[in-house]
Amino acid sequence: ELFALQVARVPDSVALEYESLDTLTYSELDALSNRIGHYLQEISGVKSGDLIGLMLERGPDLIPFMLGILKSGAAYVPIDVQYPQGRIEAILSGSGISRLVCRASSIPGITTVSLIDVDKVFSTLSTFPS
Repeated sequence: ELFALQVARVPDSVALEYESLDTLTYSELDALSNRIGHYLQEISGVKSGDLIGLMLERGPDLIPFMLGILKSGAAYVPIDVQYPQGRIEAILSGSGISRLVCRASSIPGITTVSLIDVDKVFSTLSTFPS
């Protein structure tokens, strides 16, 4: 709710900047996170109350996915990409996470949860409402 109020108040102000290269305004971030939320619900089957693992490096994709997960009605469980494979698997198996948002190419061998590949999501987002 607070984010929506900020979007309404200053839609054209910079909300997210990454290494002075990538910037998103509040309205752009809102639209992108809405599309991600719709994708998660409609394509990935995310439901309200689900726990979604979020394993992305710090970068321009992290915040839109955090917001998109929340907008889908789910909650995110942050997982550091630097964790050893055994720790990642322990978190996934012991936390009730049903899906893991990540770059699938960087996570070999995860079979305990469904993977949501960030790159695949971005390739189809234009078809979802903002």
